[in-house]
Amino acid sequence: MIKETRGAQIVFAHTFYDANGDVATVSSATLTVVYPNSSSSGDLLARDPGQQKAFEQIAMTEDVSSNSWKATWDSSVADPGVVYWNIISVNPVLSDDGSIVLEGNLANLEAI
Repeated sequence: MIKETRGAQIVFAHTFYDANGDVATVSSATLTVVYPNSSSSGDLLARDPGQQKAFEQIAMTEDVSSNSWKATWDSSVADPGVVYWNIISVNPVLSDDGSIVLEGNLANLEAI
């Protein structure tokens, strides 16, 4: 599993592929990040009781030179823990998801 330090600017880059394994041309893409956040107003995921979650959706930009879509997420809004992400395209609809571990400790609970 990929590990990042809390407070880092995390760059997500993704290339979409069609069913044949060829690079797919899509019209837009969005990154959704779900992260632990103790100041959130509610529990977003019921299967993880007691740990509140928050989420952000970020429009991705196309990098034509690398055939990828990119977005940057500022992890200083999150508490340490597992961060889940999903990248989805439009026209055609293609999707990928995963998770990273956001490392931190009591010394860096405030935004860096």
